[in-house]
Amino acid sequence: FLCCAGPPPAAARAAAIRAKALGIFVLVEAEARASAPEARVPLLQLLGLADGVVCSEDYPALFHGSDVSAYTDSLVSLWRALQSMLQTDAPKARFIVVTRGARGCLALEASRAGGVAPGKDSADGLTRVEVPAFMLPADQPVADTTGAGDAFLGALATCLAEDVPLGEALPVACWAGAQNCCAEGARGGMPALSQCPLELGFSRSAKRARTH
Repeated sequence: FLCCAGPPPAAARAAAIRAKALGIFVLVEAEARASAPEARVPLLQLLGLADGVVCSEDYPALFHGSDVSAYTDSLVSLWRALQSMLQTDAPKARFIVVTRGARGCLALEASRAGGVAPGKDSADGLTRVEVPAFMLPADQPVADTTGAGDAFLGALATCLAEDVPLGEALPVACWAGAQNCCAEGARGGMPALSQCPLELGFSRSAKRARTH
């Protein structure tokens, strides 16, 4: 499993090419700051190799030169933008996940590996998933949101690497992002997945049962 996060250096593309040759899953984080002209081409090259993509909800607008509010205020526009990304920017990706902070996350998932294809999930062959944010208890106030996206990405990558289906991995990722907000600093509240609430369904014993 290969996770490429942050602005894509040449080494990331080289690693992704090697991973694809070996049949290794490639997860790419598409950052909004990569919308700068000098970063656009390297990111598109990396997205072309991606099996899965994670981005914030302002990324589609910034990268494609549109009004950010058109995507943050309208789910219809955001779904359309993600479908366009699956078809053009990341044609081999199985899914695109969009983080939305306190509103949780969305995912657009192709019906089969290898790209957008007709399937039983919806008329256009795509599955739309909405996951609410994990609600922190009253005795766990938010201290600092720095690094919440990194915690989300790390938990998602770990779940996917352990063969957890995307629909089950996303609530775990939302939980990890929320937990990281409970302490100061980028990794102040970063949890261990062993702390994951049982109701979210993640456990390494369950993973072992799926693979044996």
